[in-house]
Amino acid sequence: MSNGTPEQLGAMSTSELRRYAFALFSTILDKTSPAKEKKESWHNPSSELFLEELVMQVMSTRGIKKVEILHDSKYFSTNIFRVFESVAEVASILGKENIEERLTSGEKSKLVVGLFPFDEKPKKMISESSLSKSIQSAQLIDANGMGVFLIPNYWQAFDKFKVREIFNSFGLEITALIRTPRDFLRMGAVSPIIVLVERKFHTKLFLLDAKNFESIDISFENFFKNVDSGQIDTGIWENHESFEGFDTWEAKQKLLSLSEGYIKHYQEIPLVDVAVEINLGRHNQEFEDKRNAIYIPLIGRGNSLHQLEDTSMKHQNYCQVVLDNKKVIPMFLCSYLNSPYGKTRLELMKSEKGGFIPKLNKEQLNHMKISLPSMEMQQRICDFLDKFSLLRETIRKVEENFALNPVETKTLLPTIEDALNVFNQLSAGDKIKSLVRAGESKVLEFKQTFVMDMKTGSKESYISDASLKTIAAFLNTDGGDLLIGVNDAGEIVGVDEEIEKLFSGSSDKYLLHFKNLLKAQIGEQFYPLVNYNLEKVEEQRIMHVVCGRSDREVFVSNKDFYIRTNPATDKLDGPKQIQYIRKRFGY
Repeated sequence: MSNGTPEQLGAMSTSELRRYAFALFSTILDKTSPAKEKKESWHNPSSELFLEELVMQVMSTRGIKKVEILHDSKYFSTNIFRVFESVAEVASILGKENIEERLTSGEKSKLVVGLFPFDEKPKKMISESSLSKSIQSAQLIDANGMGVFLIPNYWQAFDKFKVREIFNSFGLEITALIRTPRDFLRMGAVSPIIVLVERKFHTKLFLLDAKNFESIDISFENFFKNVDSGQIDTGIWENHESFEGFDTWEAKQKLLSLSEGYIKHYQEIPLVDVAVEINLGRHNQEFEDKRNAIYIPLIGRGNSLHQLEDTSMKHQNYCQVVLDNKKVIPMFLCSYLNSPYGKTRLELMKSEKGGFIPKLNKEQLNHMKISLPSMEMQQRICDFLDKFSLLRETIRKVEENFALNPVETKTLLPTIEDALNVFNQLSAGDKIKSLVRAGESKVLEFKQTFVMDMKTGSKESYISDASLKTIAAFLNTDGGDLLIGVNDAGEIVGVDEEIEKLFSGSSDKYLLHFKNLLKAQIGEQFYPLVNYNLEKVEEQRIMHVVCGRSDREVFVSNKDFYIRTNPATDKLDGPKQIQYIRKRFGY
């Protein structure tokens, strides 16, 4: 982390200066902490910054000076709480054995921060759980206070242990749910949930799925300012009752975007209507090999199969579905279930039942709807699948024999290159259509033109500036795709008109102009991170710009700094810029 200049520090507000000092203090401690302490904790150093930013914003907006801490999780060392000591009075650090004694004192707190146990056994009764005992600390929150609690996964806390009901019984309501980044804990399979509670009842709930540690200050601000960003990555407001967990929400959004493709033209039919039998696997028993059967995995993310011999798990982990071959072709149904759309539907069904190991059951499969084209279309798709399978096998054999027949190189290489060109053209167009269906996001932006003002038909610098700001923002955040030739409504309009009018119909001149502006305003040192090309999609040319994630900050025209905040490009100045650069680039 670099020290701020006197001018930068002088421009900071009191709370921003406190936050800056707080971060500097944490960085110094990171460098001086004993190795033993670091080894014993399960949280990543960035987790401290994540909690720091959230708690700091709570304290700043509420004018809080003192924090009460409950520590009841073996995955965190008490060292994590050092981040509060530079800016707040730590009233006490409690374990669950101290809670009862503390509650009897009658003293309340404006801010309670709690780390709850993550090691509950699923079959424990609620009344016996450490989680339920630990949550008693929420009663310490006063009338205008707030609780910030780190709890296990959504299903365990809300479906099994009913934490919302417990909070409600204390006169508290959950006002925000924040899923922490996937690497919040060193045991990366667990993504804890941060729950914010208050003694105020709200009809809506703030939801944030924090994918990484950058831009969290802006995301948290959206909560405190009641801003709905329209994207769960930076915060949305939803009704309490409509939210069923982050995995379920994510799967439903993915299904919605995927259904905008050809799937929506298919007829939806319950699986049970095209099945002759639906058989669950039994413990230590194997299926009878039946004609027209497919095998759907009940756990995991493996593929559905139409050959029993291809199964790789025990049969108890599959469901055998014997199909009516007059209504559906087994190979087609497997292909459908293994597509992004089909897999997402299966994952959504698994997440609805919760559990540490999500699993499908027979009732869900009976009611599962599948999208079916006509039998004629199914057969055509299967014919293509057979040809692709044959092509893969042919390529495999050529690859195996290639080292033994190097003489064939001269004749084979041009043929292979021709085939690659054909497939690249096909895949590029399909990829762009897939991106368009997904809609704009933190990593995807649409622009109708690169330089042409659609109203005047003239070349305007403010039009190209908008694209260059987006490119810089992608580089400064997580990378992304810019599609030029797609309007805000997601319609593919192409860039042919501006190439024809402003570049004499020359795509080479168009690409050269793009390169020159990229060099002038972003810098040629970033060329390796920006790939661009004109691709043909539905008879229109689209400029596809793919941006990587930069390991150093990028300024437009050496002065303006931009980031992506779902699905917008935002300019950062002053202390916010300093803080972001420190977190993102490690200065």
